[in-house]
Amino acid sequence: MSGIGYMNIDEDEDDSYDEDDLGIDDSLSPLQRLQKYCRSDLILHRLHLVRELSEIATQIGTEETIEHILPEMVNLKDDPEAVIRQALAEQLAEFSTFVFAAMGDEKKEIMQGTVQPVLEQLVFDEHSQVRASAATSLVELCKLLDKETLKSFLFPIIEKLASDKSDEEHRIEAGELLSGTAACLPQELVETFTVEQLQRLSADPMFRVRKAAAIALGNVCARVSQDVATATLLPIFVRLTSDEIWGVRKACSEAVIPVTTVVSAEGRMELAKIFSKLVVDSSRWVRNSAFQHLGQFIASLSGQDVPEDLLDYYKGMVQGNKSKFGDSDTVLFCAYSFPGVLVTVGAERWPMLRDIYLTLVKDLQVKVRRTLSYSLHEVAKILGTETTENELLETFELFLKDLDQVKVGVVRHFADFLAVLSPEKRQSYVSVLEDIQMSSVNWRFRKLLAKQLGQVASLFDEETVRMHIIPIVLQLFEDQVTAVRHATAAEIAGLIVHLQQREPSLLKELISDVCGFAEHKSCYGRQCFALACENIAQTMDDPALFKEHFWAKFYALKDDRVANIRIVVARALSRCILDKESYAPLHEEGNAALELFAKDRDREVRYFASRQPLDELPPVHVATTTTTEASGSSNAAPSGDQERPDEISA
Repeated sequence: MSGIGYMNIDEDEDDSYDEDDLGIDDSLSPLQRLQKYCRSDLILHRLHLVRELSEIATQIGTEETIEHILPEMVNLKDDPEAVIRQALAEQLAEFSTFVFAAMGDEKKEIMQGTVQPVLEQLVFDEHSQVRASAATSLVELCKLLDKETLKSFLFPIIEKLASDKSDEEHRIEAGELLSGTAACLPQELVETFTVEQLQRLSADPMFRVRKAAAIALGNVCARVSQDVATATLLPIFVRLTSDEIWGVRKACSEAVIPVTTVVSAEGRMELAKIFSKLVVDSSRWVRNSAFQHLGQFIASLSGQDVPEDLLDYYKGMVQGNKSKFGDSDTVLFCAYSFPGVLVTVGAERWPMLRDIYLTLVKDLQVKVRRTLSYSLHEVAKILGTETTENELLETFELFLKDLDQVKVGVVRHFADFLAVLSPEKRQSYVSVLEDIQMSSVNWRFRKLLAKQLGQVASLFDEETVRMHIIPIVLQLFEDQVTAVRHATAAEIAGLIVHLQQREPSLLKELISDVCGFAEHKSCYGRQCFALACENIAQTMDDPALFKEHFWAKFYALKDDRVANIRIVVARALSRCILDKESYAPLHEEGNAALELFAKDRDREVRYFASRQPLDELPPVHVATTTTTEASGSSNAAPSGDQERPDEISA
């Protein structure tokens, strides 16, 4: 068969067309393109049009779609080229979404008369890629259908596939559909139809079909009651874990977590016995998969229900290749699941796991240490202050000196880790905060610190906040990297809230320092002040504080010559301040500013003032501004869009 992915066009056929013949005429209307190219002799023309069907439907409307597109879909389902049929199958989900959104009473007739028959035929296509695409669209379509339509349309398709004794692929696809549609079916239908079909497929003589059933068990279990999962699906799972084919057993080990979360306590105990067999399976692939999920499985059990043999296997995972049953990746799996295992067995059993953890911390694989650095604060929360200070501080400091890929984990959760420590021990890490702020090697660490400033300030006493934290804030406010400055501005509200509650004497100092940036000689400083004001108005319902300390300086920035600063002011007014009733005393001046912004020469400023799409904004006639006027004052009228120190995300 010829076609992209299937095409085998010979040279004589290819030479009969030049480049102009292969081109698509973009000057044609959507309907004209459909009429001209949908039945073209050239595969590429038809393929191009099929991939545009949903878009064309939205462009030409419902009446033209019914008259022109539906007949073409019926014809295309019989196209001799598999690549065209596959593209049509891919379009059916999006097209169905359009039908349900745009059409009224006729949508049921369209679905039953055209879309569903076309999709059903493609599900049984001779080419596997076409069937796979059709099955994907079928799953998406099921999300739109009502209960009765599902029973009359979907169920016969799955039954036909599942009962096709002559084609193993069809039965495999039935299993995949059972898995894919479970989430969108009502529970009662899953517990009857889906479970019944899954039982049939799990006993199929062909192992690939049984494997598909094993894979589907997880999704199906998530949609049934505990009673059905325990009484009906658990026996299926147990039987498949003893299958003679390792691929089936491996699929079971990958589905064990969702099964465990649904079955009864007695069922979990039975699964624990089964899992003990999977980790010593004769197949390396089954063992690796079981070890990959061992930590998660232990974490899904209650502390007293964890069998000792499973804990022994878990502890042996740190040996990697040296283990009798493990592999190199088992070390990473062990590290990834460590917090879950620890919280399950309890902090009192930390001595049993301490050596494992310390071995993982010193592992040569960066990905192992990186995983631990991201979860160190969680381990600290589980162990508590005393054990953390005695057992984890060395690890914390080790990760801070590690490669950036590892260090990033503890920096990202720096405040969370400090929160576990005693105030006295916490104080010793203030210098680390200052080191991160002054680091010029990796600005991303400074950004991560900036995003935690509010939380960090809440962890220290007034003197430390005054002497160390606020200076860090002000330094980051002037950071050379835009992302760092913006992250700092977003934390000002959190700092204010903290100081209001615990150190009100410092509040005026912070506000005075922040407001100083409103008239900063650098546009970056003024922009950060505007962003801080936007965040304060957005996250704090304290209009009195905002009006007293910030409003006048913020409002003055409406005349700033830099467009990006005016963008922030316009955005804060239109999307925050003027939307809040509590800020009513500021609405009169705010609306006056928006009227000014509506005539601004910068399109994005006008956009935030009017909330119209950028491409719909009318042009604004602006008189020519001399260079002297534009540069003579920091608040002079802007000379155009060119003065943009930073790009502000809308």
